[in-house]
Amino acid sequence: MNILIFNQAGVNYLQAHILGLSMALLLIEMNEIRTDFDSWLNKWFNLTTSQLSQLQNMDPAFKQELANAIANNYAAGLTVNFIKEDKDEQEVPDKKTWWFMDWTSGKIP
Repeated sequence: MNILIFNQAGVNYLQAHILGLSMALLLIEMNEIRTDFDSWLNKWFNLTTSQLSQLQNMDPAFKQELANAIANNYAAGLTVNFIKEDKDEQEVPDKKTWWFMDWTSGKIP
């Protein structure tokens, strides 16, 4: 699979791919998500400099909670709702905000 753009279409494509994997390969992906979320994202997505910076500066506890929620959804055969919003034009360009919603709990981690 080619490296994807980190947008709605890229996330949708990746999730369809991951949920179509054999159980053995799915377990490998879930382990990568839980143990090294940054590397896993970099493996699949062509992240911009600002996205990499945001990922690196994310609170480690929040990042681990996010990684666990994503892996748990995949383990349950569920996709993760991905929302990415652009900031106002007056704010720093190319700065993005993105969330993954954990559908198993109905909360944004």
